[in-house]
Amino acid sequence: MGLNVQNFTGFSIMGEFPRNNNYRNTLPIISKSGISYNLQSVQKKPSNLPIIDITIMGEYQDVLNYEYETAYSCGAEITYVGTVSARFGYYHQTIYNYNNTANKNKIKAFTYGLSIDIPAKLYPGLLIDIQVKYTQLPQPSFVKGSSYKDLNLLMLR
Repeated sequence: MGLNVQNFTGFSIMGEFPRNNNYRNTLPIISKSGISYNLQSVQKKPSNLPIIDITIMGEYQDVLNYEYETAYSCGAEITYVGTVSARFGYYHQTIYNYNNTANKNKIKAFTYGLSIDIPAKLYPGLLIDIQVKYTQLPQPSFVKGSSYKDLNLLMLR
């Protein structure tokens, strides 16, 4: 369980535009709270890795000095013997549409990912862990009827 507050002082940024138009912009005060739970099955010998490892999480975020920005997300990851993992989640954000009906006032998306991990402790001749991860993250547009391509990440390390 965790709680985080960013920019709690209400700090402002001041500056000038080209024609001596001064502006002052207060930074958002962002509060985040989250919880996660990990459940492991009986450990498998000789690697001492659990057969099934499940992690479930949830997060809530609120911009305290701006009434339109709230978000929540939840997700889970399931890992089999420390080597194959599947992740899935859901994200929901309420946003300000600037009183323009062409803009959305909510963003919602499902996410997922897969990974294969080869821990060095499972293979005595292997000197380092090897990981291959794939993640798919939607990149929603704020404008109705408009969309961007999803962000797909493939990582090898």
